[in-house]
Amino acid sequence: MRPNVIKGIPALRAGLAILAVLASSGGFGQANADISKDVFDAIYLEQLAVEPATQGASARVKFAIENESGQPLTLTGVSSDTASSGALRLRFPVDGMRPVPELAILDRERLDLGTSHVEAVLLDVREQIVHGDTVHLTLHFRGFTIPVVAHAHL
Repeated sequence: MRPNVIKGIPALRAGLAILAVLASSGGFGQANADISKDVFDAIYLEQLAVEPATQGASARVKFAIENESGQPLTLTGVSSDTASSGALRLRFPVDGMRPVPELAILDRERLDLGTSHVEAVLLDVREQIVHGDTVHLTLHFRGFTIPVVAHAHL
């Protein structure tokens, strides 16, 4: 396993630059799924963070996801009790940033939602998120969800 990476099952290492804990109890745990454990174990999350935001604003959720599952995955959203809703957005050349219903992640592909052209956001934040806060999130995929925890920072 690469350093600074959280796999599908919980794996925190000393010196980890990010905090991302998959909320599970006993391995495969609470990932709500129509997905096999082998597929789940082949999904890697890196650099998970939430940007600070004021109440009522949007908070960008940054992370990279690497799919080594042997099959395509479809990210359909992000949510949190901290916000009214979440959205996936993609920057188009003429129209700028626009919501999209899903993002495909092919086998052996890495999707970086920390770039300037693709993002996940929490909309209408219910309480201010400040640097160092912990935010519980759910990443929604077609057929399963993954609960994660992220720290707030830029």
